[in-house]
Amino acid sequence: MHILLRSKYEINSGGYIIGSSNNFSQGMTIGSLGYDMKFTDKLYGNANLGFGAIARDTGEHDSKYLGTEINAEVGYKLADNLNVSLVGAFMKLGDYYEGQGGAEAGDKPNDPFYSTVMLNYVF
Repeated sequence: MHILLRSKYEINSGGYIIGSSNNFSQGMTIGSLGYDMKFTDKLYGNANLGFGAIARDTGEHDSKYLGTEINAEVGYKLADNLNVSLVGAFMKLGDYYEGQGGAEAGDKPNDPFYSTVMLNYVF
């Protein structure tokens, strides 16, 4: 997951929805499925689908459902310790965010997306 949870690449960034297992004293319920594929010795890819909800109802929201994320990555191994990859993710926000997107009741924020080109050097 890249938007719902912190991925292995977002070590120091804060662009994810659930930042810790405590999740502001709401807890979390997460489910996800993924598939990794090695196309050749140098070309690989993966795709994931996941959903999230808060575990403890605080009474502030009508729903516990945070949303559903889909993401994919395609990468190429340039050298033994150097990879380049394209990563993309999209999250359809759930009813937890109802009424938080604007002036009108029932509005939700825009659904977030994430895309990046990454050069990963391991030493």
